[in-house]
Amino acid sequence: MNLSYTTLNPLQSDELPATRNLLEGQIQGATVLHHMLPPAGERVLSERQDRLSILFLLEGDLSCKQADQEHVLSERGALVPLPGTDIPLASIDGASLLEIVLELTQGEWNALQQDADSFPYLQLYRTSARYRDASKSEKTTSRKVIPPGVVPRFCMGSVEASGPDQVASHAHPILDQLFLVFPESQITLQINGEPHTVLGNSLVHIPLGSEHGVVVESGHHLHYLWLDFFFNQDDMSFITQSHQELDH
Repeated sequence: MNLSYTTLNPLQSDELPATRNLLEGQIQGATVLHHMLPPAGERVLSERQDRLSILFLLEGDLSCKQADQEHVLSERGALVPLPGTDIPLASIDGASLLEIVLELTQGEWNALQQDADSFPYLQLYRTSARYRDASKSEKTTSRKVIPPGVVPRFCMGSVEASGPDQVASHAHPILDQLFLVFPESQITLQINGEPHTVLGNSLVHIPLGSEHGVVVESGHHLHYLWLDFFFNQDDMSFITQSHQELDH
């Protein structure tokens, strides 16, 4: 089976912000963009009705000022800005970040407007809630970065372990999924029993409905962010049922 993936190579821009569309058309109803800001860089992401942006800082530092408040990330973390307003971004030392743009129904958009006090939503990666599920070993660290209920039909989390370890093969046809493999990681994806070596700093589309697992060998590191795109809101109960949140 062919695997759709791309590497997040530095964008060629020393003085101006730069943007690249990643895996275009792979996820129905969503667009994934890689932005880079140079040192002392600024840019404004234009928002519009029926679209919601989700940001994840990969490297550097990032600030976003909305509703007379400045929200700052100086390490890996997620930011869901205030829906329906432009997103002014700035960086002191430079930034590399993902933007996930979700297409929303009118009903979803109206519900977000009624829940505007919940935004901007900011979550440092390091302090995200931990969870366990049946496909992962006891030594695996799993994080909920954007849990169900924050934005419609979407959630984000991660898996981290030192080899040897594995994530057991499993399937979930109720959602589409991307893996963002962090630079320090080197893993083998098992897709319907076929091995695919994936190096760090890659974005991978997990084929819809496939049996997939992850293997990391001794001396290597497994560390990736998962991005789940559900087809309907009710199916997000899969996450709450299968991910058992830990107390610490």
